[in-house]
Amino acid sequence: MAKLVGPLFSLDAHGSVGRAITFSERRSGPQVRFQKKQVDTATPTRLTQRGYFSKAVDWWHKLTPSEQLEWREEGNNP
Repeated sequence: MAKLVGPLFSLDAHGSVGRAITFSERRSGPQVRFQKKQVDTATPTRLTQRGYFSKAVDWWHKLTPSEQLEWREEGNNP
């Protein structure tokens, strides 16, 4: 639920009204925007990439804690 202080477009408004509009503050000032739900189009390419990522997560969970630590340390070295 949106939280209002003073009338709209004055002191402060932030949050959402239902699932219709969202009030927020940006560097450029107050903003009101329509929140439309993004459509998750399951294209073959996207499904392939999700499969790759899921496989990588599975492999990561199969590593021992010491192997995970090695990978983390290697990732921190430029």
